[in-house]
Amino acid sequence: MYGTRMPTREIPIGEFRQRATQLLHEIEETQIPIVVTRHGVPVVEIRPVKETAPCLRGSVHFAPDYDPHAPVVAPEDWESA
Repeated sequence: MYGTRMPTREIPIGEFRQRATQLLHEIEETQIPIVVTRHGVPVVEIRPVKETAPCLRGSVHFAPDYDPHAPVVAPEDWESA
């Protein structure tokens, strides 16, 4: 979804250092990212990993006459500089 932002929490870096393990568990459970700040300035965003996409191996099929070594543009169609 473009144009929509996932809700986030901001945590000062000192608090993140003290509670890192707990915060990572919270991110995993709630799926809500955390923005770590230094003096109120965002430094890093920690977000949950999305489920990985299935392997795409074998999902691309080429036409029988496809030649991967053939030039995309014929040499005579190149413009000279």
